[in-house]
Amino acid sequence: MKIQGSQQPSKLYKKVTKGRSRTIDTVVAFVIVVAVIASITYFLLDNPQNSGVISQSQIPPGTPVYHIVEGQPGYPYAYYPDNLTIPADRIVVIALTDNLGGCALETIFQGLGVHGGNAVVNVPVGATKYVEIFAPTPGTYIFHCGAYMSYGYITAE
Repeated sequence: MKIQGSQQPSKLYKKVTKGRSRTIDTVVAFVIVVAVIASITYFLLDNPQNSGVISQSQIPPGTPVYHIVEGQPGYPYAYYPDNLTIPADRIVVIALTDNLGGCALETIFQGLGVHGGNAVVNVPVGATKYVEIFAPTPGTYIFHCGAYMSYGYITAE
């Protein structure tokens, strides 16, 4: 059935609506990409629960400080020690020295962030950085490099 006269959609109308559809799809795709990038940036860079790095001068007096070395000469595993015991329900500081490089530049202390979440520290080769951790309950927690290739355990008692 053919529509008579002005009731039939013009070719121009079809082009305009088809163009609007493409424009809307493009805008929606752009908004989604921006939202994904913003989310990734927030969780990887700006999430306060994924930090805990402090300077040596910021360590409160009386706070226990434990040293972990990445790439200890003569030790067969990436982290030395790879098993560490700390007190539960108390903030402690890990002094992390990196002699290894690679994916071990980033170390993640799973669930040990002072405000919940993870404590994360990035240490350049040859440097030492300090990170506060907090084990809310007794148990065994894992720490690992950013690529999950090297790991160790923290036991809270």
